[in-house]
Amino acid sequence: MKTFKFIAGSLLLTAVLIGSFGIVTASYAADPAQFYKDKVVELVVPMSPGGGTDTYARVVGPYLERYLGATIVIRNMPGAGGIYGINHVYTSKPNGLTIAITDTGQVVLAQLFRQKGVRYDFNKFNWLGRIDWSKRTLLVNKNSPYHTLKDLEAAKSIKVSDTGKTSGSVLTWALLAHALDWPPEKLSCVLGYGSGRELMLAVMQGEVDGTSLTEDTSARFVQQGLVRAVLVVDRERSIFFPEIPTPYELVKIPEERDWPLAAYLSLQRLRRGLITTPGVSQDKVDFLREAIAKALRDNELHDKAAKVNRNIKPLSGKELEFERIP
Repeated sequence: MKTFKFIAGSLLLTAVLIGSFGIVTASYAADPAQFYKDKVVELVVPMSPGGGTDTYARVVGPYLERYLGATIVIRNMPGAGGIYGINHVYTSKPNGLTIAITDTGQVVLAQLFRQKGVRYDFNKFNWLGRIDWSKRTLLVNKNSPYHTLKDLEAAKSIKVSDTGKTSGSVLTWALLAHALDWPPEKLSCVLGYGSGRELMLAVMQGEVDGTSLTEDTSARFVQQGLVRAVLVVDRERSIFFPEIPTPYELVKIPEERDWPLAAYLSLQRLRRGLITTPGVSQDKVDFLREAIAKALRDNELHDKAAKVNRNIKPLSGKELEFERIP
């Protein structure tokens, strides 16, 4: 696992570069609405079926169809912590018919950490909009001896699960550990899982001590009594877990140790984004952005998302493109 020092240094670079998202354009099509009418658009989910990202894709997909005038086909492409699916979008034909739902922060960090297998440049994607962002929670087995942050701090070793080195669970635990000045050898990670559901199964089966998922995904498992939430890793409590504290309520974290975690939490606010291939013409990008914006404003979608514990917190493609970490 990368050292905390390396993660902290890379996050500083992230904070500098995140504002540099760019758009690469090619030739203009005559009429994007006519182009998309009755076409098939591939919506890539770079995770296995059953997880939070997959759920969002399946909830949002029908509304993208409504406003694009196209048929949405969802394609799960797990592998390498999401890198495999993102590489596929990057190298697809620049015709605007391949998009992906992704963890925006993970896309950026995998490149900045020079993770093996990355064949994309995040600056060259066309950023179409954000569906949602969520706070992260620390989750443990329902019979775990860890009930509080104090219990975690007293532990000699903690093993956590995640999909890849730059995925949310690893970074949430590692940067929190850095902020709290835990010894590096205390935390170990088991990687290679395909989705949030698989991360949960690892916790439930005792393969690991814990993991970290977004608040909405976590709520579903906690409500079923499968795992227990211990901590909300943010500066404010979660609406899904109003009784669970944040680390900032419980301990005073020195600024010199907190800033990597703070930068990461800011990056999380770009979280579930939609992207398409570099080189797509600007008129198609604009049409995709507008269709996505309309879909995410649809009250019917909001009602449907609420029924499966999903929030819709849109950010436009243009806003996502120029979003900066404070």
